[in-house]
Amino acid sequence: MKTDFRNNSDGEYAMISVSPREKVQIMLRRNELTNVWLAGQLEKRGITTDNTELSRFLSGKRVGDKATRVITESMLILTKYERLFAADVS
Repeated sequence: MKTDFRNNSDGEYAMISVSPREKVQIMLRRNELTNVWLAGQLEKRGITTDNTELSRFLSGKRVGDKATRVITESMLILTKYERLFAADVS
Protein backbone atom coordinates (compact mmCIF):
# COMPACT_ATOMS: atom_id res chain seq x y z
CA MET A 1 0.00 0.00 0.00
CA LYS A 2 1.10 3.50 -0.75
CA THR A 3 0.11 6.49 1.34
CA ASP A 4 -1.45 9.27 -0.69
CA PHE A 5 -3.12 12.57 0.07
CA ARG A 6 -6.50 13.51 -1.36
CA ASN A 7 -8.44 16.72 -1.17
CA ASN A 8 -11.76 16.13 0.62
CA SER A 9 -14.98 18.11 0.13
CA ASP A 10 -13.93 20.70 2.73
CA GLY A 11 -10.78 21.58 0.81
CA GLU A 12 -8.60 19.80 3.35
CA TYR A 13 -6.17 17.03 2.58
CA ALA A 14 -6.62 13.62 4.17
CA MET A 15 -3.99 10.90 4.25
CA ILE A 16 -5.23 7.61 2.84
CA SER A 17 -3.72 4.29 1.82
CA VAL A 18 -3.88 3.43 -1.86
CA SER A 19 -3.19 -0.06 -3.21
CA PRO A 20 -1.13 -0.43 -6.41
CA ARG A 21 -4.23 -1.42 -8.40
CA GLU A 22 -6.07 1.68 -7.14
CA LYS A 23 -3.05 3.79 -8.05
CA VAL A 24 -3.21 2.43 -11.61
CA GLN A 25 -6.92 3.36 -11.79
CA ILE A 26 -6.17 6.87 -10.50
CA MET A 27 -3.35 7.35 -12.99
CA LEU A 28 -5.51 6.17 -15.90
CA ARG A 29 -8.28 8.63 -14.97
CA ARG A 30 -5.87 11.48 -14.28
CA ASN A 31 -4.31 11.09 -17.72
CA GLU A 32 -7.61 10.34 -19.51
CA LEU A 33 -6.28 6.97 -20.70
CA THR A 34 -8.35 3.84 -21.23
CA ASN A 35 -7.93 0.20 -20.29
CA VAL A 36 -7.74 -0.55 -24.03
CA TRP A 37 -4.74 1.81 -24.31
CA LEU A 38 -3.09 0.19 -21.29
CA ALA A 39 -3.72 -3.32 -22.65
CA GLY A 40 -1.98 -2.25 -25.86
CA GLN A 41 1.01 -0.96 -23.93
CA LEU A 42 1.17 -4.20 -21.95
CA GLU A 43 1.06 -6.16 -25.22
CA LYS A 44 4.13 -4.22 -26.41
CA ARG A 45 5.90 -5.51 -23.29
CA GLY A 46 4.92 -9.09 -23.99
CA ILE A 47 1.96 -9.30 -21.60
CA THR A 48 -1.22 -10.42 -23.32
CA THR A 49 -4.46 -9.32 -21.67
CA ASP A 50 -7.80 -8.00 -22.84
CA ASN A 51 -10.06 -5.27 -21.49
CA THR A 52 -12.22 -7.70 -19.48
CA GLU A 53 -9.28 -9.40 -17.80
CA LEU A 54 -7.55 -6.07 -17.13
CA SER A 55 -10.73 -4.71 -15.55
CA ARG A 56 -10.86 -7.73 -13.23
CA PHE A 57 -7.23 -7.19 -12.21
CA LEU A 58 -7.84 -3.50 -11.50
CA SER A 59 -11.02 -4.18 -9.52
CA GLY A 60 -9.35 -6.86 -7.44
CA LYS A 61 -11.78 -9.54 -8.65
CA ARG A 62 -8.90 -11.53 -10.09
CA VAL A 63 -5.62 -12.02 -8.24
CA GLY A 64 -2.52 -14.14 -8.70
CA ASP A 65 0.83 -14.05 -10.43
CA LYS A 66 -0.46 -12.61 -13.70
CA ALA A 67 -2.47 -9.95 -11.88
CA THR A 68 0.62 -8.92 -9.92
CA ARG A 69 2.70 -8.76 -13.09
CA VAL A 70 0.05 -6.73 -14.94
CA ILE A 71 -0.32 -4.24 -12.07
CA THR A 72 3.46 -3.88 -11.67
CA GLU A 73 4.03 -3.32 -15.40
CA SER A 74 1.05 -0.95 -15.53
CA MET A 75 2.61 1.18 -12.79
CA LEU A 76 5.87 1.34 -14.74
CA ILE A 77 4.07 2.25 -17.98
CA LEU A 78 1.94 4.96 -16.36
CA THR A 79 4.81 6.43 -14.35
CA LYS A 80 6.85 6.71 -17.56
CA TYR A 81 3.84 8.21 -19.37
CA GLU A 82 3.41 10.87 -16.70
CA ARG A 83 7.10 11.67 -16.67
CA LEU A 84 7.13 12.13 -20.46
CA PHE A 85 3.70 13.54 -21.32
CA ALA A 86 1.66 14.70 -18.36
CA ALA A 87 1.83 18.36 -17.47
CA ASP A 88 0.18 18.25 -14.03
CA VAL A 89 0.09 15.08 -11.95
CA SER A 90 -0.71 16.64 -8.59
